[in-house]
Amino acid sequence: MTFIDIQSLANALYILLTSFLVAWIVRFVFEIILKRAMRKTTTKLDDKIIKTVKNPIFWSVLIYGFYLFVSSILLETGLLKTISNTLLSAIVIVWGQVGFKVSNIIFKEIEIRQGKDTGKFSDAVPFLDNLTKITVLGVIILIILSIWNVNITPVLASAGVLGIAVAFAAKDTISNLFGGISVFFDKPYKIGDYVIIEEKYRGEVTEIGMRSTKIRTRDNILITVPNSVMVTNAVINETGFDPKLRIRIPIGVAYDSDLDKVEYTLIEVMKSHKEVIKDPVPRIRYRRFGDSGIELEALCIIDEPANRGRVMHELIKEIDKAFREEKINIPFPQRDVHIINK
Repeated sequence: MTFIDIQSLANALYILLTSFLVAWIVRFVFEIILKRAMRKTTTKLDDKIIKTVKNPIFWSVLIYGFYLFVSSILLETGLLKTISNTLLSAIVIVWGQVGFKVSNIIFKEIEIRQGKDTGKFSDAVPFLDNLTKITVLGVIILIILSIWNVNITPVLASAGVLGIAVAFAAKDTISNLFGGISVFFDKPYKIGDYVIIEEKYRGEVTEIGMRSTKIRTRDNILITVPNSVMVTNAVINETGFDPKLRIRIPIGVAYDSDLDKVEYTLIEVMKSHKEVIKDPVPRIRYRRFGDSGIELEALCIIDEPANRGRVMHELIKEIDKAFREEKINIPFPQRDVHIINK
């Protein structure tokens, strides 16, 4: 190891001291200028980012100054190269930490805003946060390997072979992960929606994870459905466009019934229920001439999808009572049997 004389050492110490002062000045100026520029903004997001970035700027300038200091007093090329690579790696790590912290700040801000306004990407925030951090970590590793002149081709080749093996071993898990990504971005449903899956499970979506979706039924049973099932099967979203829910009550009346009277009676019964929305008004739709009578549906809308079963229960009781009072008959299934003697 070869060192320089005292005069050169004094110059090197001067460089180190100057670097410290420059680093402090740069941090101070950076903070002042950006604070003035961001003063007009209403959000505190930029203030948090400035607070996160100002110290790494200081350390980056200081580390570079330390590199100049070392290069002034150390003449051995090999050791100088090692120290140089170490300092560059330190700068990369410092800014990698900045990436992690800024990611946290941004996605926490998004989460807070989406908490006030249930927007399109509220459920995707944790996934995007994790994806950003994984990307930043990958970039840090690649840059550091590049600084130290490490040939990563064999590593990538090994990772490719290992990835294929893992893909075969965990194909269901990977399928669910990709299903989760599809759910996050396609948004076939969101937390709070009432969905029907495979025409046999109905409930409220309570959680959307990376691998599965959790649904709570009206019996207070928790159903965990893999996301691969959610994206490959038909999912009926009863509240996808509107948080309200339409109720359909199928009814049959005798062929000799006064249909205008039937329609008026049903509409009045539905209007009188306190949980039925008055606008749009309840309505009746005659569907077909059935085997035993005329088949129709009573249609109305309620605010709370969770109350569908109870509201239908109450409406059916009231409809039966009104029909008895108005002498409107609901026919039993009947068949005419003709016996022919030959």
